[in-house]
Amino acid sequence: MESIEKLVVTAFADVLTVVNPRFEGRRRVNRRAHALCFAKSGKMIYYHNGKTFVSDRNHVLILPKGATYDSSCVEAGEFPIINFYTTDAFAPKEFISFDTTSTEAYMAEFQKIEKVSLIKPPNEFLSNMKTFYGILNRLYKEYLHASEGKSYDVIKPAVHYLEDHFTDPDLTNRLLAEKALISEAEYQNRTIPYTDDESFFDDGWNDTEEHFLTPNIVFLELDSANQSSGWNRDAYRLEKKLLEYCKGRELSLNQCYTFKTDRHHLIFMSVQEEQDDWEKPYAYIMYIDIGPITRYIVTLNWAFFGVLLAISSVMCLLGFRFGRDIEKEAERQQTFFQNASHELKTPLMAIQGYAEGIQAGVMDTDSAAEVILAESDRMTELVEELLDISKIDMGRQQLALSETDIRE
Repeated sequence: MESIEKLVVTAFADVLTVVNPRFEGRRRVNRRAHALCFAKSGKMIYYHNGKTFVSDRNHVLILPKGATYDSSCVEAGEFPIINFYTTDAFAPKEFISFDTTSTEAYMAEFQKIEKVSLIKPPNEFLSNMKTFYGILNRLYKEYLHASEGKSYDVIKPAVHYLEDHFTDPDLTNRLLAEKALISEAEYQNRTIPYTDDESFFDDGWNDTEEHFLTPNIVFLELDSANQSSGWNRDAYRLEKKLLEYCKGRELSLNQCYTFKTDRHHLIFMSVQEEQDDWEKPYAYIMYIDIGPITRYIVTLNWAFFGVLLAISSVMCLLGFRFGRDIEKEAERQQTFFQNASHELKTPLMAIQGYAEGIQAGVMDTDSAAEVILAESDRMTELVEELLDISKIDMGRQQLALSETDIRE
């Protein structure tokens, strides 16, 4: 069943339901595509490489591309088939058979793929691939529960202890592992298929990280007895890359190493625990993914930089606006003082002229005195107006408002 983990769909050829009467002895040569075969009713027998495979309501088959085989329909019925293509990594030599309680449970998914293939919406491939992997996930989980009896027998003492002491506040994985006479890491790996309700490939392909600020330590077995400890698409691919990375290197025990991908930054350690004298040491990789928290910190840094940039931009705009207001106010005051100095200079020049005329004896004293007094009164009014304006600016002048008819 290891080959199923390498199954990566690249295209769907056709989706159809074959209605077969009872027949014997049909031969198929060099099958053009892989096929996932169900039996809604009836029973098919396939003969391949000297082996017999059954397709009925309790068995689902994957027929490999390029296979040559014989088939017989021993019970007439309807047989839904999904023909698909994959990458070269998926190249099984034999038929792959899944035991299932009933194929009826998969008919809704098959009909969904069949409907999408007929309508052909823009996201046809992605929708069908999601549904297809959902089918494989359910088949694989049924296979795990049916075929992992050996692993379950190993942890059975721990299961019985858990049933009797599930209310114990001191109950831990380490204690359960001791009851099963295995290491804690091996206990976690063996119990994943029975305790994890998440999909092998999540139904929604939800690859978001949970609790990224407190990442968990993950144990990954090195042998093939128990595969990847990640039971979603992202974790599965990540651990596959990590195992490939470790295979080409000599890793020292209990020494930390780093492994980076586009979205992950792993810190891992190769660990080996001694078992009983008649068993080989139990080897596994212990790793923690700090990629999500590092991306979170980088995101915070960029957000902080963006906030600083926004604040700096606002301050620059406000400074520019205030600077323009200050310049306008300075220009207004300069214009005001120029006009005020001109208005004050006019009576002063008149007073000075008449005073010089009196001094020179060319001006009549009485008429000159009248002009001087008039200009002095005018200058006094200007000074008082300047003082009133100053008081108004400082808020010390009480304004008396009244209505006036502008037509008068």
